[in-house]
Amino acid sequence: FGLATACGGLMALGLYLGRKKVEDLEKQSRQTKSVIDTLKGEIEAMRSIMKAPPLSHTSSSLTPASISLGMDFKQSNANPSLPSSSSSTRVWRLVLTGGPCAGKSTALARVKSFLQSRGYFVATVSEAATFLHNNGVSFYPKSPDMFQKCVTTMQRDHERRIFNYCQEMAVRENIQAVMLFDRGIQDGRSYYDEKGWQTVLGKIGFPTDIDMIMKRYDAVFHLVTAADGAQKFYTKTGEDGKQVRHEDPDQAKDLDRKLQKAWSSHPKHYVFKNNGTFEDKLEKMISQMCKLLGVPHTKKKPRKFLLKSMPRSFPAVGLDNMSTATFTKTYIKPPEQKNMKNVQKHDPQPFMFVRERTQQAIGDATEKRSLNIRSYILKTVSTKGAQEIESTRNLSRREYEDYLRFEDPERFRIKQRRVQFSYKDQFYEIVEYLEPKRIPPLLLLNVHQNKDEKLAIVDIPDFLSVKEDVTLQSTYSAHMISKRNLQDTSVLYLDTFP
Repeated sequence: FGLATACGGLMALGLYLGRKKVEDLEKQSRQTKSVIDTLKGEIEAMRSIMKAPPLSHTSSSLTPASISLGMDFKQSNANPSLPSSSSSTRVWRLVLTGGPCAGKSTALARVKSFLQSRGYFVATVSEAATFLHNNGVSFYPKSPDMFQKCVTTMQRDHERRIFNYCQEMAVRENIQAVMLFDRGIQDGRSYYDEKGWQTVLGKIGFPTDIDMIMKRYDAVFHLVTAADGAQKFYTKTGEDGKQVRHEDPDQAKDLDRKLQKAWSSHPKHYVFKNNGTFEDKLEKMISQMCKLLGVPHTKKKPRKFLLKSMPRSFPAVGLDNMSTATFTKTYIKPPEQKNMKNVQKHDPQPFMFVRERTQQAIGDATEKRSLNIRSYILKTVSTKGAQEIESTRNLSRREYEDYLRFEDPERFRIKQRRVQFSYKDQFYEIVEYLEPKRIPPLLLLNVHQNKDEKLAIVDIPDFLSVKEDVTLQSTYSAHMISKRNLQDTSVLYLDTFP
């Protein structure tokens, strides 16, 4: 009886192990199939790119690098079926880098908004080191290379996957796309000597040829730290008073110079110093970016006009980079003044708002495509002496929704539909106010003039029915329109956001 029981137990164990082996094999089979399906999808996406017609919008200023982030460093001109480097650009790869407190976060948000309004699809590649720090992965003294290997491999993988997405989006929508990198792989070089950096790259199987790394990017824009030339604006804390960096000014300047040296061999490496205001610094950077992309550079501050009505039609010729988007701006109560940086007792109180941008259509006047691309920002506007200081950063959707809990009850939420386009080298923006609802409705036209033009009354195209110039009337700014206690009594407001 004991022997029979033992034999039965062994048979049961054998059956269990057999089923477990079958389950493991089935699991491996499913994983293998998933990988194969993913590779098939990428192959099909690449085939569609190879077959796609060239884009109509081209730039003679710069041809993109021949290295494709999606092809693991294989030169695209080695394959005759791929678009040649002289064909119109589909995906631009632009790095924004710089030392601590250089204004990089604000620059990223500003550039992204600018390029979106000019009809580009824009994706950002977040800084890998910050992502890892925020998730508990940091420098480990016992193995100094361990953290940098993690940063570099993560950066490489994110770049490749986002590039593939942007490339397919550009083909499907027949538009140009821009990737904005919050630092690039070569930033890691600033923490090593040449031999140490080569060792890190070798350990992760990455090409150690610096030219191969540089060819991943079309241009590099370096913003110099405020510690070098604008030290009174250098701070270790964020808008909420929390510490966001640990370097003192001298350490910040040293790191900045190492970053400049790390990228110095890139043929399109631009350095923007602190000559003038921070706004001057941003304008110079955007101007250089416009030259690269072949986009007219226009003034940030527009001329503003009242429109009688929406255009019945748009011209079939001469209209470029048209897009339609909805903007929802929500003012929030800022933190207590004691926690706000750069605010003195005699300075006006800063104000803050979050904004959701929903891209609804992109294309020309006769062929619009339905989209639903959302992006979010947080902007803080403060005054220090005679200088207005704007700080902007991109938000995730979760962060945006968290900020909505602090909505200012003394202000309306602003909702606008904007139609943006270029016409005869000037940028136009029709702004239709959807919220707060008002009778009669409010229609504005913003005209951004060319940089070298004098601020004179512009010659508005005939298809735009202009009522009057209201550039100098502050009552037509969103900031004033949002105030519940300063509403124009000549119009009726219907509050839809109780």
